[in-house]
Amino acid sequence: MTSIFRTCIVCALPVVACLIISGCRDGSSATTDGTVAATNDTGTATTASSTATTASGTATTAGSLSISGQPAASIAVDASYDFMPKVSGAAAAPVFSIQNKPAWAAFNTTTGALTGKPTALQEGMYSKIEIRVIEGVNTAVLPAFSIQVTAAQASVNLLWVEPVRNTDGTTMMDLAAYHIYFGLKASSLDKVLTVIGAANTTYTVANLAPGTWYFAIAAVNKAGVESDLTEVVPVVI
Repeated sequence: MTSIFRTCIVCALPVVACLIISGCRDGSSATTDGTVAATNDTGTATTASSTATTASGTATTAGSLSISGQPAASIAVDASYDFMPKVSGAAAAPVFSIQNKPAWAAFNTTTGALTGKPTALQEGMYSKIEIRVIEGVNTAVLPAFSIQVTAAQASVNLLWVEPVRNTDGTTMMDLAAYHIYFGLKASSLDKVLTVIGAANTTYTVANLAPGTWYFAIAAVNKAGVESDLTEVVPVVI
């Protein structure tokens, strides 16, 4: 039986697209009255910037003066980098210096803090960074370290309402799953995720790089028959 799967995708941007899919590919029944919401969750989703990889920071000493710490070895674009070494054994206020400071970072010569927020144009590896502390004739050096600036990652939250009727008005009994198609080109949704179970109506697509991602959804019945896709809807990350 030809069927219609009706859905609606709501993006984080002020975009709402009401969509209708018609026609299962072999005439088996599909479903109607499904609503889907897609939200860009870059502010709260787990991203590459939410956790930092650290490099070893073995303390070095010069007399009683020592410096130690574990600077993060990676940071995502647009995330805040903040490292301040620990100094002990200083009888007076020490002075800090740095070699090979990343262009996107600022360095505090009073505290030794290295801070900054790299942009998308500053992705890459920054190596042989060296922080030293000086007090009088004594100097202690933190082992050289590197910082990898990586592309920002984000996620899109999908939410939809379980369809309940076939197009002939009968109660839907055979909905088994949903297929989520997405990609960076509207004409080529080359990634597919399967959500098993008619009652499972939420899904988070994670680890998405910045850009415009395109999403469409199809319903799948117990016979494995898939409805046509919804219209393709963009979400900007």
